[in-house]
Amino acid sequence: MSRYFPLILKLLLLNSCIAQDNSKKHFVSIINKTTIAIDSVLLYPKLKMLQPLGPRKIWTIQIDLEDVKTSGEGAFPIFIFQNNKKYSAQWGFHDWGYMAKQHDSVYLFANGVNYKEENLIKPVDFILFIGYKTSEKIDSIRVAPGTIRKQFDRSLNTELILDFDKFKIDPQIKIYQQGKMFNVRIDHDWTDWNNAQEIIKIYDNGVVSK
Repeated sequence: MSRYFPLILKLLLLNSCIAQDNSKKHFVSIINKTTIAIDSVLLYPKLKMLQPLGPRKIWTIQIDLEDVKTSGEGAFPIFIFQNNKKYSAQWGFHDWGYMAKQHDSVYLFANGVNYKEENLIKPVDFILFIGYKTSEKIDSIRVAPGTIRKQFDRSLNTELILDFDKFKIDPQIKIYQQGKMFNVRIDHDWTDWNNAQEIIKIYDNGVVSK
């Protein structure tokens, strides 16, 4: 037996312990690619960035996986707050205890979050789901000419696929019901390109809720 064998064995055992210890740790980095400071960051499990993150700065946190539940399949939420806006992201995609990666990076750009260092592409379509909660039948729903790409009418709802840029200019719909017409304006943050849809419910007399 080689006289170096005990030393090699010790090194192998040490590397194994380090690997096991690292497997219990996870890292999440928030990268601010905007020109405005991020006010705060919240992420599961009850972790928080304690001070603002300036433009072009990076915040990295180490998470002990013994404090989180990785059974099942899914990911954990991240909420980024900046200038009265709230952005949603995820970290730690897992499949029954197996983590897809050990380090997640979330990039905040001016128009939303991404998981790679590339700015978001502006959406082409805007999807509007309209649920009917009325006692009387809705006769028709109209928007500005040339805005609708597709329309799916069902008994309890309508789905409109709209031109993002055109609907952004005039984000309102006209509801025709039993000889009456109601104008409904769709409130939406058009600067957040992660979100290109809204769900609304229509009640009697043109009352709308999300």
